[in-house]
Amino acid sequence: LASMPTATDADGDADADTTTSNFQPLMTLYLTDKTSPEDIKTASELKNDDGTPTIIGCKYYPAGATTNSDFGVTDVNNLYPVLAEMQKVGMMLCIHSEVT
Repeated sequence: LASMPTATDADGDADADTTTSNFQPLMTLYLTDKTSPEDIKTASELKNDDGTPTIIGCKYYPAGATTNSDFGVTDVNNLYPVLAEMQKVGMMLCIHSEVT
């Protein structure tokens, strides 16, 4: 079974709650067909204790293109509003490209 990716800020909060040190990771979200512009806006507002962004970007995986990409994007055209919000808030887009 594939594990669920960190796809929303709530998922990231749940992951962060398991740490006990002062380590402040730079997190990314896994873009899915269900990612919304609101998810991006909310994620961009999350800050580490030192004021730096908690979530610095989003990962784009085409669905089924590689290991653990079962939750990936099936049609990039559906992400246009999400990509526009990412551009607006200055969030990085990380693209996993692979020929299938």
